[in-house]
Amino acid sequence: MLNGIYDSNRRRCKNNEQIFNQFFTSYPSNFPKKELKKGEHLVLEDETFKGVFFIKQGIAIKEVLLKSGKTQGIRLTTKNEFVGVLASVNVETYPYNVRCLTDMECYKLSEEMLHQILMIYPMFLYEALQADSYTNYHKMKFSTGKVKERIIYNIVELAVCFGGTNAQNIMLPKVITQEILASLSSTTREYVAKILASLKSHSILDTKQRHIIVHDLHKLQALIY
Repeated sequence: MLNGIYDSNRRRCKNNEQIFNQFFTSYPSNFPKKELKKGEHLVLEDETFKGVFFIKQGIAIKEVLLKSGKTQGIRLTTKNEFVGVLASVNVETYPYNVRCLTDMECYKLSEEMLHQILMIYPMFLYEALQADSYTNYHKMKFSTGKVKERIIYNIVELAVCFGGTNAQNIMLPKVITQEILASLSSTTREYVAKILASLKSHSILDTKQRHIIVHDLHKLQALIY
């Protein structure tokens, strides 16, 4: 399971980077640069579709606004990912917010470029939609499960994303805070802190200088799979 997730993400991000570089090199004027600061939004939920963006650098969180007024995190999105593809398919608005957790460097695809990419790489659209569908499937799988399972699942997913092929001593970025894990897991920061303390007591992970460090990803994964 772990290797399958990693291989799929790695292949998709590598393909995205190659596609972007190919077209950006030939048609740079069709990719206006957009720089954002931490805390700003790349797109807003229910905002009228304004294009597809390629993330060159930075980390953001996709989230939706609940009726309670709180935000629910869906997943993190990082470099070499396209944002807004879902909204480009017979949808007039974006289905979620994309909030920057770090400063970000993005490039907007012109409508012409998006059409060219879809013509030359017909699988591009399918893979972009599949990435969200795959993630959302697992979110739904754990949304009614125990809160502890949801928290652990999100740590596993993030460790796979940022750790690559490593399975030991994976240091997550500082932007992955207890608040972010709480948002992704539909719980409170206090409960996340409780679960992290429990995992620390079993030497599965640790926290140091605001980083979460996963010592043994396989042991962590075994708690939910």
